[in-house]
Amino acid sequence: MVGLVTPGGKLLSSKTVPTPVSEGALAAVDAAYELYKELLAEAGVTESAVDRVGAAVPGLADRARGLLRHAPYAGWRDVPIAHMISERFRLPATIANDVNGAAVAELRFGAGQQVNDFIWITWSTGIGGAIIANGQLYEGSSGIAGEFGHLVVAEEGPKCGCGNRGCLEAIAAGAAIGRRAEAVLKGNTFGDTLSKPITAATVADAARTGNEAAIRIMEEAATALARGIAMCVNVLNPKLVVIGGGVARSLDLVLNRMQSIVAERVIGAENKMVPLVPSQLGYNASLLGAAAITL
Repeated sequence: MVGLVTPGGKLLSSKTVPTPVSEGALAAVDAAYELYKELLAEAGVTESAVDRVGAAVPGLADRARGLLRHAPYAGWRDVPIAHMISERFRLPATIANDVNGAAVAELRFGAGQQVNDFIWITWSTGIGGAIIANGQLYEGSSGIAGEFGHLVVAEEGPKCGCGNRGCLEAIAAGAAIGRRAEAVLKGNTFGDTLSKPITAATVADAARTGNEAAIRIMEEAATALARGIAMCVNVLNPKLVVIGGGVARSLDLVLNRMQSIVAERVIGAENKMVPLVPSQLGYNASLLGAAAITL
């Protein structure tokens, strides 16, 4: 996704195409540049009006050096993506991990505008996190702080893509919800209420129709996520927890349950009062994050 964003966080326009992963990072940059030119033409904006480019990248990112250190979904390693973008767009370029970008966007433009300390949770195909402390993004000693999806919440749980067992991501992420539903479907528990292909979204749709198996799967995932959030709240004592991502579109099904579980598992009266809220920026959080990081 590529967009034109004002310094105040207004998204003027955007376009989306599939990332040409198999063709390599340069092809992805070229594809982004073509979308950028289309957006300029449609919005009637000249290239001279644009003064910088931000990119929110999925994976481990070294913001200081402009390196995409590892993008597991693509298999890319140590790609000088900021330099490649700068060369192609002929503009200064800044990169950040997409989850960190979303958190900074929420700080500047969304639910975190009046809050100096909060946690961002991405509940999507995977589970990610970011920490805003004292009004600043906290990235840790090597830039990878906030990997909440790899908290181990079940020692003998399913194997995670990171190699460990029982990670929150392996139990509660969108992909895990889909796998759990596939297993249950073998027993015809869902009947005809769950459409294919089976994803977290189709499970949520079935839950909305009152399907008990779908409701149970969503609640199991939400319970695990809430337990992980409670761990983070105990360690970081944030003012707020903001939850975004694709699965978070179904937060209304489970938010009250999650809030109760967090309150039960944290220490300190202040922590028990920490609200869990959906992202105000929704699907555009990472795109606005790319802009926020450059600002």
